[in-house]
Amino acid sequence: MIQTQAILVHLDSGLNASSAYQYTAFEDAFTSSAITVTTVDETLSLGDVVTPRTIELKLISGDPVRVGLDGSTYPFRLREAGESALIPLDVDGLREISSITAGADTSYSLSGDYFDLTDRTGTVRVWFNMTGKPEISEVQIVTVAAISDKYFDLTDSSGTVRVWCDVDAAGTPPATPGGGRLLEVDILSTDTVAQALDKFQAAIDADAQFICTDDGVDTLTITDAANGTRADVAEPDTATYFSVSVTQQGVANSSAPATPGGGRLLPVVIDENATAPTVATALQTALDADDEFTATVATATVTVTDQHTGTRTNIADGTTGWTMSATQQGAASPVIHLKSTGTSQALVAIAPN
Repeated sequence: MIQTQAILVHLDSGLNASSAYQYTAFEDAFTSSAITVTTVDETLSLGDVVTPRTIELKLISGDPVRVGLDGSTYPFRLREAGESALIPLDVDGLREISSITAGADTSYSLSGDYFDLTDRTGTVRVWFNMTGKPEISEVQIVTVAAISDKYFDLTDSSGTVRVWCDVDAAGTPPATPGGGRLLEVDILSTDTVAQALDKFQAAIDADAQFICTDDGVDTLTITDAANGTRADVAEPDTATYFSVSVTQQGVANSSAPATPGGGRLLPVVIDENATAPTVATALQTALDADDEFTATVATATVTVTDQHTGTRTNIADGTTGWTMSATQQGAASPVIHLKSTGTSQALVAIAPN
């Protein structure tokens, strides 16, 4: 928390003017030091402060100190020991401000998409990180008559899994699918459909790649253990033994885009089919939580402001297809120049933005 205060009093009349202002700084740094000023022009060191907001100068002793902004003219002066000056710098007018009109997601259309901002150290690639969903399949056991050696094909994260039925331990395994594997289910010739169903459920559920439940009648619900796109469940016998269908198509988790050279990634988490205002709110939350930016949102428009002064590369779309632009160009903070008429000791205090 920073507090600035200035008081001007006319002792003869008692008239005075004063002001005080308190604000929360974006930086933790604060610089206060005594310096020697000579007749040679020097620029004021900011110490650990990145973006100065208020500078206080106080002449401790010695000759008058002249103060300027360009190193050639000095319109301000500290004349006598004890005299001080409070200099508020323009911060808001020197910070880069960008506008982003967000769009909606349609069935993971924004997954992995990005755009680029720039902070004081480099490019910030803002990207949309979405959690995918697993493939969910249903398999109905139509009959157990002559079902030995019959199969249906699932797909896991590695390839095809051929689930086949061995009756009375007398079956012959089908061909192993290319790049895949076999998953054997043992039943008895005396089993009913419901009894066979339970054995299929137990065998598939014991496989680490799937989660399997059944309805106690004739239908298995098989969920992939991982998110990702999969080939649909299939069976070769046109529903003579198994009737299969997909109840949820699998979708992979988002892949992060390439990290920009010398920069960093900033993920924004959204859900499938998020509306444009919802996407904008998620974007505002992520940017506002970042130390280098502040952000506000109005419906589907996000306004993002750099925390610091300085020139920046304009915001640029990567893959979103959205409308975005810089509405205020960033610029460097003014540089304070000091020069004594002789030799002086001055106290300098710098408060950050």
